Amino acid sequence: MHKTNTENPSDIPEPFYATLVKKESYPAPYGNYSTATFTPYYFIGPDGIEHFICNLVTRTNDPYRSDASQRRQIAHHLRSLRKNGYRCLRFHGRREDPFAFLEWLKQHDYTLEIQGELFDFSDRNWVDFHGNVVEYSAAFMYRIYDREYLAELLQALHTVKRHHAWKRTPDKKQGQ
Repeated sequence: MHKTNTENPSDIPEPFYATLVKKESYPAPYGNYSTATFTPYYFIGPDGIEHFICNLVTRTNDPYRSDASQRRQIAHHLRSLRKNGYRCLRFHGRREDPFAFLEWLKQHDYTLEIQGELFDFSDRNWVDFHGNVVEYSAAFMYRIYDREYLAELLQALHTVKRHHAWKRTPDKKQGQ
C-alpha cells in the first residue's frame, strides 16, 4: 500500500533534485484575438526520462500582462514534484498527493465524480488523473509520471465511491 509523505518520514528516499529543462519558445494563437509565446518546461526525473511539466504562456503585444503568476505556478509545480518524489504532480486538489486525497474522500464519505474519463492517457510519459467531488465542489488534477505509482492508485480507487456525471462516447465516422 502506498504511504503518503507524512505517514513515515523514514520511508522517503534520499532527496533527488531533477534537472529542469526549458525548451525553445514558440508563438501560437491564444484565445480569440491574440497570440502568445509558449515556453515548454520539462524535468529529467530519477528514471532519466524527460517529462513535460507545463508551458509558460506569455501574451504577446500586451504590455499590461506579466508572466509573474505563470512563473509562480511553475515554481509551485516544482515544489509539488519534489514533495511527491517526482512520481506525481498536483495541478490542483485538496491534498498534495492523490492517495491522501482518496483518504480524505473516504474519511468524509464523499463520492468521486467522473466527468468523461477519470484518466487521460494522451501521452506515454504521464497520465492525468482528474475529476471532482459530488458532495463538495473539489475539482482535482494530478499528473502521474510513474507506472508503479499509477498501479497503486488504480488499486486504491476500488475503495472509493464513484459516480459518472457523463461518459465520453466513441467518435463516429462521418456518414455512419
